[in-house]
Amino acid sequence: MVDTGTLNLILKFGLLFFGILGLVFVVAILTPYIANLIKQNDTLKKSDENYYGVKGIYDAQTAEDDKENLNNKDENDG
Repeated sequence: MVDTGTLNLILKFGLLFFGILGLVFVVAILTPYIANLIKQNDTLKKSDENYYGVKGIYDAQTAEDDKENLNNKDENDG
């Protein structure tokens, strides 16, 4: 038979484990909603949306970016 002390310990550990797991789940669900509220309340006006945008790893560079990189390389080469 299983000792009642061991069973209580396993039950407490299980409840603690699932409680923490549930808390992480709730935070993961609420994060997009909180981010949306912050974004709606943002009062800063951005002058150029492309300047502040985040580029992905597969985003193509524009011709202007290539020209700037080439000019900077020529200046840095001496």
